[in-house]
Amino acid sequence: PPCAFGDGMHTIAELIEEINADPRRGIDHEKPLTKIKVDRKVADTLQKQHLSFDSLLKTGEKAFLRWHANLSIGGTAIDVTDTVHPSVAAACIRAARLVGLDIAGVDLIAEDISKPNGQNMTLIEINAAPGLRMHLFPAEGQQRDVGKEIVDYLFELPEPGRIPLVAVTGTNGKTTVTRLITAAFTAAGYNAGYCSTDGVFLGGSLLAQGDYAGPGGAAMILRDPATEAAVLEVARGGILNSGLGYDYAKVAVITNISEDHLGSEGIMTLADLAHLKALVAERVLPDGCVVLNADDPLVAGLAKRAPALPAYFSLSRDNVLIRQNLNENHLCGYLDNSHPDNSYLCVQRGYENLLHLNVTLLPATNGGMILHNIQNLLAAAVAAIAAGINPVAVEKAMVAFSNDADHNPGRFNSYSNDHCNVIVDYGHNPAAIAMSLEAADRI
Repeated sequence: PPCAFGDGMHTIAELIEEINADPRRGIDHEKPLTKIKVDRKVADTLQKQHLSFDSLLKTGEKAFLRWHANLSIGGTAIDVTDTVHPSVAAACIRAARLVGLDIAGVDLIAEDISKPNGQNMTLIEINAAPGLRMHLFPAEGQQRDVGKEIVDYLFELPEPGRIPLVAVTGTNGKTTVTRLITAAFTAAGYNAGYCSTDGVFLGGSLLAQGDYAGPGGAAMILRDPATEAAVLEVARGGILNSGLGYDYAKVAVITNISEDHLGSEGIMTLADLAHLKALVAERVLPDGCVVLNADDPLVAGLAKRAPALPAYFSLSRDNVLIRQNLNENHLCGYLDNSHPDNSYLCVQRGYENLLHLNVTLLPATNGGMILHNIQNLLAAAVAAIAAGINPVAVEKAMVAFSNDADHNPGRFNSYSNDHCNVIVDYGHNPAAIAMSLEAADRI
């Protein structure tokens, strides 16, 4: 408890002023110690000792200013960690465990804390949010960095605290690829979240509707402790106005680059647009992967901007970059048209087959008719495997993913009745509209 020690010259009121002049003392919890309030409670405590604020204590004489020992009323702390008897420590641990706490502050009164628990000892309080000042700044004894101990306990090394994060950019196909990768994470057992131009979703539930393909959507996903994997659509506008919304991705995907928003916000040419999208490739962990469209020279050329190995995808196994990846034992994906009856979506690491799926069995391709969705499936499959998802889970997600309102709303959704067939798709640039019309013609 806070006490005043006499010197034979100063009154108790003057001694309290000297105590409060200590630079370590402040108001409430702003400093290691708290100033002693001169109030009615102190006066009552002194009166019970037949003293007052005007009393003059002899040298060495002690007067209690409060009966309680809290630092918040001006008390001080003495570190006795090394002298606590093991049985006393065990009693405190058991008390905390019984009320369901793994971090707690246990208050007790004991005649001698260094003696066994059989003595006259009482536990008086268990705090779920204990103060740390008494450990960090004891008046006597060793300082204890309990804050570090708590953090180390909550985040045991070598746990990095990172979750799988995949960033998806490009001109067209971003939202579909984002949804496909999220479906693969979900099939692998992750509680996956994604943000896109359609909204923010976590575990299949809508958190916010609207265009969140930028830092705002990324923040909603990454701040939620329930997120176990994140897939972030990264749009041009978000990068220009606010940046990326994350530090580094495990995997980055660039689907394609074509005319879109040119002449706006300083982006005048395709080269300008590619330079902007390259930021996504640059912010990949060195042990990560950048998934690039080998059929798009602007995209393929961004490999030199990335600190991680590239993994290419193509509609042809004969693409020179695909052959290079195969020969160098790197990850890649391609469409195999060498079979007379069917085409196959293939993902390989070198010449090790990871996925070999009949395109006609993938609902998103509508029997192989929607070529741009074959590209999207290739990009997503390569990215998912690069992110560490088991190919079995990737296959499960790809086979289940359909062009309907449940899996891919607003993207080549088909509706029919007795009079007509209606296709609902989304495209806001020449390349997207051309791809939609080509697919519609095939169907």
